[in-house]
Amino acid sequence: MTASVAALILLLCAGIVSVTGCKSGVPSVEIESPQALLSPYIIASGSVFLNIVNTGKGPDRLRSARVEIPGTLTELHDTQDGRMVRTDDIPIPSESTVRLRPGGPHVMVFKLPKDVKEGSVVPLLLHFEKSGDKKVSVIVVGAYRNNPAQSY
Repeated sequence: MTASVAALILLLCAGIVSVTGCKSGVPSVEIESPQALLSPYIIASGSVFLNIVNTGKGPDRLRSARVEIPGTLTELHDTQDGRMVRTDDIPIPSESTVRLRPGGPHVMVFKLPKDVKEGSVVPLLLHFEKSGDKKVSVIVVGAYRNNPAQSY
C-alpha cells in the first residue's frame, strides 16, 4: 500500500467518525420546577408541570412517567386542536428546554389518594429513552381555578 493510499483511507475514516459523532451526541437532562395542580373536574386526578432542560449535544425522549403511590395511573398528555390527548412520548431536543405546562405537554395522574391535597409532595419517576430514570418530588400547589390552560 502506498503512502498516499494510506493517507486517503485515514482521512476517509476520520471524516466518517466526525460526521457520525456530530449526529449522535449525548443528552444531559435535568428537571426544574416540578409542581402539580389538582383537577376540579376529574375527581382524584391532577396534572404535573415541570421544565426538562437538556444541555447535552444529543436529543432524548420522555417515554413514560410513574407516580410512586400504589394504585395511581400516570399518562403523558399533550394538546392537539384544543383537546387534551394521550401521547406515547415527548421529544426533548438537544440544547433546549421543554416546558410541560397547562395547554401543552404534561403528565396526567389519575386515581390519586384522597389525602393528596395542596402542600402534598408526590414522588414522580420520569423515564427517558437515553437518560434513563429521573426521580423528582412534585409539590401540589393547589387546584385549577378557572381555565386548565392557565399559567403556573
